[in-house]
Amino acid sequence: MISLRFETCFQFDFPEPSEAVNPPVLSATALTIGRHESFEVLWFLTQSTFDDVLVAVDPLTGAERGRLPTPPGRHVISGLGYDLRGDRLLACQKTTGWNETFLINPHTGQEMGALDLGSDSLFDQFQGGALQATATNGLVFAQAGLSHIETVPGGGISHPSRIQLRLATGDLIGTKDFPGREITGLTKAPFSWVFTDAAADEIVVIGPFGNEIASAPGVGAAGGMHAIAYDTLTDHGATAQVPAEDGAAIVPGSVNDPAAPWSPEPWLGRHRIYIANVPDQVIYAGYLTREP
Repeated sequence: MISLRFETCFQFDFPEPSEAVNPPVLSATALTIGRHESFEVLWFLTQSTFDDVLVAVDPLTGAERGRLPTPPGRHVISGLGYDLRGDRLLACQKTTGWNETFLINPHTGQEMGALDLGSDSLFDQFQGGALQATATNGLVFAQAGLSHIETVPGGGISHPSRIQLRLATGDLIGTKDFPGREITGLTKAPFSWVFTDAAADEIVVIGPFGNEIASAPGVGAAGGMHAIAYDTLTDHGATAQVPAEDGAAIVPGSVNDPAAPWSPEPWLGRHRIYIANVPDQVIYAGYLTREP
């Protein structure tokens, strides 16, 4: 497996603070890149009350672009994805709707429909973590959650994370278990999917069939990564490694110059990944690199 490193370019505070939730398994934080009105935004949600809000922020500055209430009855949303073709958010939750993926209008906050996946879902709804994360590329969507408890050699139990891949219609394509992993965030990427693993404190890149391709040490407080979003909407060939402050002069060749090479060199080309670390209450923006 390829060893990578996460290069942090900038960071900003959570737009809405998380609150301690009891039991802790009902806590959740979610991220996705999408649209709101005329803006490209980073959608954010964390547990602040039982009925939480979706907050749209500028992905370069963290400035708020808008906020929407979650649909009635949709509590403890644990994962978000954005379907560009349909201009809609996909969401999953840990409580009463653990067996559903539902659609949200990113401009009004209204629910646009739901897919009942309970008939063939293999997640364990009794562990407070039936669905931890969701992501979509518009053609298929992936879900991450906890599988059923299994015994392990030598005694004890295992509760591995599991990813299911489905067509946009909800039809199940395949399932892959990740023993020893605790998947807390999942995002689409041009080369398949990327997830955060709180148990190993790693960022993991997987292929189309779930094989682990590369990994990088986590960012922020150990075990605190709870959500991840890969920006597939922006042309990063025309963006700077670090955005300049409003009104600031751009020095040619600096990290604020879009024409300057990014250093260290990004793995597989320029890209931007956002990671939410709950203990830090910080969203880290950066990219993966093979360089030390």
